[in-house]
Amino acid sequence: MEENQATVRGSIVMWGKIWDIQKVGSEEAFQKLLLPESAEIREIFQQPAILPMTKYPARIYCQMYEFTAKNFGAQAFQEAAAHTAFKDLNASMRFFMKIGSPAFVAKRFPQSWSHYFSAGTFSILKLTSNTMEAALDGAEVYGLGGCQGTIGWTRMALEYAGAKNLQIEHPECAVKGKSRCLLNYKWS
Repeated sequence: MEENQATVRGSIVMWGKIWDIQKVGSEEAFQKLLLPESAEIREIFQQPAILPMTKYPARIYCQMYEFTAKNFGAQAFQEAAAHTAFKDLNASMRFFMKIGSPAFVAKRFPQSWSHYFSAGTFSILKLTSNTMEAALDGAEVYGLGGCQGTIGWTRMALEYAGAKNLQIEHPECAVKGKSRCLLNYKWS
């Protein structure tokens, strides 16, 4: 899928903006941080409302990653993605995540990926009661944000479902020249 065809759901953009505002403390401070950014992302973030069902180009997601990394540190995008994922869950989903095991929740990650991202696939290569090997294929159009965001939202989901001592490794990355991203998860 070409970059101009790849999209993300507006809920990612909406909750990402809210996370950024909370991080800097006010809408005014957030708008000041946006000044050196591209006109495109400034225009989106200055809209009074970002609709959750709107589709935004993958390049906007990449710019969101760059903005967050530059202003709050490279790992901050994982925190922002976790916030976004949690806020986008309704009460029923949260209930089932709480009563399910981490492996039960992990089985739904491929569907979650395709719900929010139009390009690429999240595949489970191996899943046990306390480990998972997964791959992101064809998702490099989302840049490092695709990797860091996925680590963030999957971490939140697994920990919310009861995973303790969660360790996530990202030994191969498509953005850094490998054929796909590999993610290895281990928890107790």
